[in-house]
Amino acid sequence: MTLLKPLFLVASLVLSLSACQAPKPMQPKPETPTGKTLEVYKAIGPVRQCEQGGASLTDRQAELQAAQVKVLSSSCGSTGRMQATVCGGGTSSIGIFTIAAEDVSKAQLAEFTLLSNLPEASKFPCN
Repeated sequence: MTLLKPLFLVASLVLSLSACQAPKPMQPKPETPTGKTLEVYKAIGPVRQCEQGGASLTDRQAELQAAQVKVLSSSCGSTGRMQATVCGGGTSSIGIFTIAAEDVSKAQLAEFTLLSNLPEASKFPCN
């Protein structure tokens, strides 16, 4: 009998503490219903350092429009990845576009990528 009492107390303590656990957060549902927006990006400017040319933000926006994607807003940005400063080295300049979520597959066919795949990216006003 005396052995059951401590066992009962330990079991009661364990059960009461497990009831205090925080609930697991719900997994977010993918946002695809009409009215939702997503951001996509593609490189702009020279492809390599010390070179001229390359696609502008306007050029990239025209690519999206040619793919039947309505651009809601646009800005310049950076991939956030470090680049060695050397002629011929890559650049980190990107154009960032806000589009309707239902147009993402069209944008991807035009070789744009979801900005969410590039968490270190940053936006800034274009010069």
